[in-house]
Amino acid sequence: RRILIAAAASFADLHSAVQGAMGWEDDHLYRFEVRDPATGRMMFLGRPLEDDGWEDNVLPGWQHGIVDFITPDRPDCQYVYDYGDNWRHRVSVEEAVALEPDRSYPVCLDGARACPPEEIGGPSGYADLLRILQDPEDEGYEKICKRVGVFDPERFDPGEVAFSPPDERA
Repeated sequence: RRILIAAAASFADLHSAVQGAMGWEDDHLYRFEVRDPATGRMMFLGRPLEDDGWEDNVLPGWQHGIVDFITPDRPDCQYVYDYGDNWRHRVSVEEAVALEPDRSYPVCLDGARACPPEEIGGPSGYADLLRILQDPEDEGYEKICKRVGVFDPERFDPGEVAFSPPDERA
C-alpha cells in the first residue's frame, strides 16, 4: 500500500493508517522496529503489553513521532502486527511532500490485492487460504468460504479505504 500521512504523525497514527489501508480491525498488538538515532540500537515502538506481571520492551508509539526515527538517512523500518500471525511489513518513506490544507490525512494512494483476513494464520495460513479458494473440491473449501465470505484476493480499490482516528492508546 502507498499511504500519504502527515510528517508530524506519531507511530500510533502510522499504525492506524496501516490498519485502515490493510482493512484490518486493530485487534492485536503491534510494534515498529526502528533504530535509535542516538545509539543505532533497535527500538520497538507500538502498543506495550498491559497485563499485570508481564513486561515487554515496546515503548508507547503515541509518544514518538515518525520523523524522529524515519528520515532520508534511515527511510525504512519494520511494522509487525499480530505477534501470533506475525504479519511483517517494510515501511518506507518515499518522499516528503507539502500537505494540502483542505485535504484530510492519511490518504491511501495505491495498492494491490486484497488484504489477508485477520486470524487466518499469518503468511502460511494465507497461502493455504488462497490454495483452497482455487479448488472447490478441497475438503476445507466450505469452511473457508463460511469463514471469509466472498473474498477476491485480487481486488483492491484505494478509494474504498476508510481510516479511523487512532485510539489514544493505540
